[in-house]
Amino acid sequence: MQITVKIKLEPTKEQADRLKTITAVSTGNIWYVIITDGVLCLRNKKALGFLGEDIAVKLVQEKGFTVLERNFRCKHGEIDIIARDGKKIIFIEVKTRKSARYGTPEEAVDWRKQKKLRLLAVHYLSKHCLKFCSCRFDVYSIYLNKDNDLQSVRIIEDCF
Repeated sequence: MQITVKIKLEPTKEQADRLKTITAVSTGNIWYVIITDGVLCLRNKKALGFLGEDIAVKLVQEKGFTVLERNFRCKHGEIDIIARDGKKIIFIEVKTRKSARYGTPEEAVDWRKQKKLRLLAVHYLSKHCLKFCSCRFDVYSIYLNKDNDLQSVRIIEDCF
């Protein structure tokens, strides 16, 4: 099923100069349209996570890794990024936060999440006939400031 949405924008010249991008983010059956006016307005966790994943993908590519998949989904859940470094497959969990009020991003990858990621990795490796391939799990902990600019990134390689 294809849905077409037409949005007519008639900004003033001043608004048009400030208007940066229009981004559509899909989360299953729900689409979020984010219109930026110099500052990205993220009003929900999905959009914040999407932005964090974009940052992580750029970092992965800068390291020279090949991104194999983003948001790999199966009945067990989702893996944010799957990359290849030579012959090694890297399963990457991305956690993005604006503050540590509810804990650091990496603290969110507890033993339950690790167990789920292992199960997802086994499913991915089996599906792609990579059963005897070397792999590792990385966590990308990303902090954004109030303007949604990158504040800091902590990469924890081979963390479990």
